[in-house]
Amino acid sequence: MERPDGSPDENPEHRSTHATHATTVVRADADLRETDTQSLHPLLQAQLKELRLRTGLAAPDVRMLLRLVSSHYDSIDEERRGIVRSMQLMADEVRALDHDQHEAASDQLQVILDHIKEIVLTVDEHGGVRSFNPTGERVFGYAQDEVVGRPLDLLIPQIADRGGAAQGLANLAAATGDTHLDLAPREIWGRRKSGEVFPAEIAVSRARLGARETFIVCMRDVTERRSSERHLRESEARYRMLVDHAPEAIFVIDADTERFVDANQNAERLFGMSREELLKCGPPDLSPPSQPDGRTSRDSQHGYFKRAMEGEPQRFEWMHRDASGRTFICEVRLLSLPSATRRLVRGSIIDISERKRADRLRDCEREVLQQLASNASLMEVLQSITSLIESVGVGSACSVSLLGPDGATFSTVIAPRVDKTLHASLARALIGIRNGSCAAAVYLGRQVLVADVSKDPLCRHLRDEALAAGVRAVWSTPIKDVGGRMLGSLGVFRTEVGLP
Repeated sequence: MERPDGSPDENPEHRSTHATHATTVVRADADLRETDTQSLHPLLQAQLKELRLRTGLAAPDVRMLLRLVSSHYDSIDEERRGIVRSMQLMADEVRALDHDQHEAASDQLQVILDHIKEIVLTVDEHGGVRSFNPTGERVFGYAQDEVVGRPLDLLIPQIADRGGAAQGLANLAAATGDTHLDLAPREIWGRRKSGEVFPAEIAVSRARLGARETFIVCMRDVTERRSSERHLRESEARYRMLVDHAPEAIFVIDADTERFVDANQNAERLFGMSREELLKCGPPDLSPPSQPDGRTSRDSQHGYFKRAMEGEPQRFEWMHRDASGRTFICEVRLLSLPSATRRLVRGSIIDISERKRADRLRDCEREVLQQLASNASLMEVLQSITSLIESVGVGSACSVSLLGPDGATFSTVIAPRVDKTLHASLARALIGIRNGSCAAAVYLGRQVLVADVSKDPLCRHLRDEALAAGVRAVWSTPIKDVGGRMLGSLGVFRTEVGLP
């Protein structure tokens, strides 16, 4: 038998051994029929079929078949090498993309550090500065080259107060526990290149870059904020001083709850209540149930608050009541206050009782003068005088008692608002020291003030009638002519114990 290269096989043993171990023996002179190829791999069947078509032979020899198989293997190897090259190209592209992304991220981070308003430094574990952003350059006045490699206490002397800069940073980073992100700001003092110190907030976090531990230090210059806060405190102090020393009582009122939320010292004095007591109540609690014109206090005040909140300043007169229950007339002004959280009204209150009293006194005096000018009777003039006094002395009754010709009794007593029984007793009273303050004033020729009728001996003979009429105090003044001759007395009767 010949070898595949055409030379004779000189080793029969080799041939028999090869035949023994081979599963299929194809001889060069074998007649390879189509039926013999049906058990072959489909791809090899297709190749044989192609070979027959190309050569026109029904059974090609083994050389041609091997060359065809070798060619196929070469094409497979080429395809595999192409796949390997494609994978290498993809890996190169991925590495290039990662590099570009890393550079882009670094560039983006650098842009952020260059434009951020905070000072950002990185500090190594020995307390040396490793990086310094442009904001730090502007705030501290150092160039980056002047700071990098220098100890941190060049910029923050206070950081080295406890065991060096590195230990100080470690303490700040560990202040809230074992964490790598302690961003709670703390106040510290920085030092500029000029030597000027400034207040700053500092936040320190710990990070590891490679095998080295690094501290990230973020700082913010709070000089302007401190100045603004100081100016705000000073402004608040000035406002409080102006409010506290204003001549009127000033309130801030919540329009929805109608409760006081602030009050000045004059408000405390006006109502006889402390600021804490005032803040527990509101305008309705400091008003009588109804006003002199008959309106209910609560409904009327609600309307004033509503119009004030609509932007229409309010100004009106109002009866108030203090802690003792005393009522007095006030002028009230309401104005809406700007607020982001509540609907607030600023109110100012001025006690105008004295002004109203002066107005009433002026009107009554005018009426008396008009009566005198028109030759009105003495009784009409005296009644106008009693009305004048009663109008300015709220809660008072007045009497004018004229001395009779004998000088021992009163001939006429004008007292329109005095109780009838007491009026009759005054008309019968003899001029004496124990027959009431009016008789005592004529007897003594001077003013007599009885603070408490129930105890004063001057009212002993009229005490029962006075107390029954609700009179608790009497103030009397003698009436004399221009020559000093006694004409009678004027009395003021009060329902409350006390002196004028």
